[in-house]
Amino acid sequence: MRKRVALTITLFHVAGKVFTHLPLLALQPFWTFLSLMLFWVSWLGVLLFLGTTGSPVQSEETGLVEYQMSGPLPYMVWYHAVGLIWISQFILACQQMTVAGAVVTYYFTRNKSQLPMTPIVSSMLRLARYHLGTVAKGSFIITLVEIPRLILTYIHNQLKGK
Repeated sequence: MRKRVALTITLFHVAGKVFTHLPLLALQPFWTFLSLMLFWVSWLGVLLFLGTTGSPVQSEETGLVEYQMSGPLPYMVWYHAVGLIWISQFILACQQMTVAGAVVTYYFTRNKSQLPMTPIVSSMLRLARYHLGTVAKGSFIITLVEIPRLILTYIHNQLKGK
């Protein structure tokens, strides 16, 4: 147990050094949050557009106009929901790769005074140049695992409620 505590203390010590040399790394979650919010707002706008596709039919009970989706349109809502999970995971993975790249640049630079001027930006460029496909594939795999998990959670909650 002492070895684990000593390792944890050492990791916190190194993390403190990283934040003293890379203070802008603390802003990375803010940028990720902003990116997720912009994506979710645009996703919601497209979902609202999808909700008004189809044939307008006036309801005899309420007198309101409802849109009846026909053909492949109902499947587009499911396609859109999968896109929500996939792109959200993609944005989160990009943040993790950016932070990891900046920390690795700091950690493996022998002379800390020769640290690149903008290790976070160089990490983002490295992500875009070399690792974007890996991030996309990994976020897709997470999506494939997440969808059955959400379905099983929904079924479990329905059975628990009865």
